Amino acid sequence: ILRGLERPKDINRTLGAAFKRWINEKFTKDPFRVVKDYKMLPTCSDTKICIYAGPDEKIAEFIKVYLRLKEPVKGFFDRDIIVKVKDTYVIGEARFLSTPGGSQTRDLENTLRFVENMEKIAKNTTKVKVKGIALVDGIVWFHRPYINMITRQAINDKVVMSVLFLEEYLLDLFNKLP
Repeated sequence: ILRGLERPKDINRTLGAAFKRWINEKFTKDPFRVVKDYKMLPTCSDTKICIYAGPDEKIAEFIKVYLRLKEPVKGFFDRDIIVKVKDTYVIGEARFLSTPGGSQTRDLENTLRFVENMEKIAKNTTKVKVKGIALVDGIVWFHRPYINMITRQAINDKVVMSVLFLEEYLLDLFNKLP
């Protein structure tokens, strides 16, 4: 028990802040704009891609209050990033998996389930256009069972990718939307 208590946190448990720092450093050029307050998202110009990567609870608050979406279960909207691309909101969950098995597999399953449920929410709402994406990195792209899990899930409009493709994905979405 003592060894378990004294060991350092798994790397996947410490990278949340690093992801949000990376967003602030990476997305500095046009048409990107990182906003510090989620209340700025609705007023974001259609000529910009506005990104908010603040506290998970603030993202959930924005989704419930401003987008008026009903949370399927408590904590479901506590996510890592929300992006406004013209009239569409992209809600993302970022995961870094360091080893296969155990809690890592559960984290991946939960992240894929989030994308699946966001697709259902998007189909059932006429209020706003929303899309869920999974940003997964680490062992996930080298471990065959994880690749198979993603391949089964990432069909139709479900997006699962490395965070390294986020910029390209958002630019592509920006250029496709009217």
